[in-house]
Amino acid sequence: MCFSPEASFTAAAVITTVGVVALKKAPSKAYQLFACIPLFFGVQQLMEGVVWLSLLYERFAYFKDFSTAGFIIFAWVVWPFWMPLTIGLIEEDPKRKKILKGLLYVGIGVTLALTYTLMFRNVQAEILDCSIIYNFDVADNIHATFGILYLIVTVAPTLISKVSKVWLLGVMNVLAYVGTKLFISDRILSIWCFFAAITSVIVLWVILERNKESNG
Repeated sequence: MCFSPEASFTAAAVITTVGVVALKKAPSKAYQLFACIPLFFGVQQLMEGVVWLSLLYERFAYFKDFSTAGFIIFAWVVWPFWMPLTIGLIEEDPKRKKILKGLLYVGIGVTLALTYTLMFRNVQAEILDCSIIYNFDVADNIHATFGILYLIVTVAPTLISKVSKVWLLGVMNVLAYVGTKLFISDRILSIWCFFAAITSVIVLWVILERNKESNG
């Protein structure tokens, strides 16, 4: 599959619109935070659209560092703690809330470690075979360890939750991750985030289901 700035900007527009609708439909403060998932993905895809432009056209090169950092901040800094946090807030089962709280602590640790990497390991973006690869100076074993932890804290909360339809968000992200890992693993950060952004429209479905249950 060939990606492009047009694909990123189109995804950003669609997902942000879904996020705005989800935010308006959210029945509580906890669900409003949950509704920010597609909004954040929309901004993330907007940032990657600018990364594309900065790599393709010399006149946009000035924005490369800013847009790369913007994309990585959402990918590395936000998602590891935001997913267990927001899903833990909307979860009602006490036992599952405790598990999600534990995952939140792990997620905060992952966020701090990846923030350090972003600040001190010189992350660089480049185009490779119609997609973007983000390179950073980290040993392979450390990279693999945090890759596993990242997957756990971003996907496991959706599979643990008993909130209606949240599990579907997790299943779709697992399928997207496995497909990307099998065929284009060197570009997994960019491509998996793209598909995760698309699947975040499920957040709106979760909120609509919650409203239906409340009104029913």
